Amino acid sequence: MSLDKSLSLVSATKPALVDRKLARRSRITSRIQTQIQILEKVKTGEAVTREERRLPKWWWMENGTYFVSIFYTRKPIELAKGKWAIHCKNIDAIIDALKSVSKTIGEGEFDAAMEGMAVKVRQNFKKSA
Repeated sequence: MSLDKSLSLVSATKPALVDRKLARRSRITSRIQTQIQILEKVKTGEAVTREERRLPKWWWMENGTYFVSIFYTRKPIELAKGKWAIHCKNIDAIIDALKSVSKTIGEGEFDAAMEGMAVKVRQNFKKSA
């Protein structure tokens, strides 16, 4: 086999196992960052790209106030017993709430909830006997 001489070949391989908790945290925090980027554009009146418009929005307005939920596996995470959303006064408050939740997720406080949701999703893919 002959490869282009301009390629820089190395003997590195992809790690076999990744810590699932860290992978989940990384995935959800990157999605929170995407929501924050969209909110920043909405706040400044900047045009939202087509890809961003296609993403589900985690926030909504009801009776003049904003609410935001955190989604994992397309379902909202229960933030506290029976609490599924955060009440916010304006878009800046939504951004602050998302940053706070992202920090909390990074500390591992939602690992059990995300694990439970991931188990349910995996069960949907198992073959029924």
